[in-house]
Amino acid sequence: MARHLEPEVLHGRLPPPPLANLSSSGGARGALPGGVLRLVLLERTTITAITVNDTVWDQMVLHSEVLEPLGPALEDIVAHMELREVSNLFEARVCIQYKYADGPWSTIAAGDIVLAGQTTADYHISAPFNDRSRLGRLHIRLVLQYHAKAGGAAGARADCSVTVACGPRCC
Repeated sequence: MARHLEPEVLHGRLPPPPLANLSSSGGARGALPGGVLRLVLLERTTITAITVNDTVWDQMVLHSEVLEPLGPALEDIVAHMELREVSNLFEARVCIQYKYADGPWSTIAAGDIVLAGQTTADYHISAPFNDRSRLGRLHIRLVLQYHAKAGGAAGARADCSVTVACGPRCC
């Protein structure tokens, strides 16, 4: 789906860089061309896995008061995860959780994975996640899941950063 571009982009000039504001949840945010919202949910944080298992995950909720109520207004979400200093078969992935009003957060299932498990020190980008049955809920949040893969060791770690780009729902 084509996104609206600012006129200065169409005329060959770059728009000014987005201003980052500190949200009450501690994540930087800024507007990108076309109304896309960028949220820094985790920045250069050392994550240490306790679990050594290929199917069981430790997890950290990536709190964002800005992102939580936006679910129904979003067309898609793209997760960007940077891993550095990866050790002992550390693996991490980004998942979505959702809930209605004051109900409980959903249990994370296979269809909730926004960015599949990554094990290499690199910059990883998900495909656009646009499942309306999940994004259309009243509240959403992202969760970082991590573990040491089988054959690794407890204490596996990586320096991790997670940023999300959210596209607004059109029409």
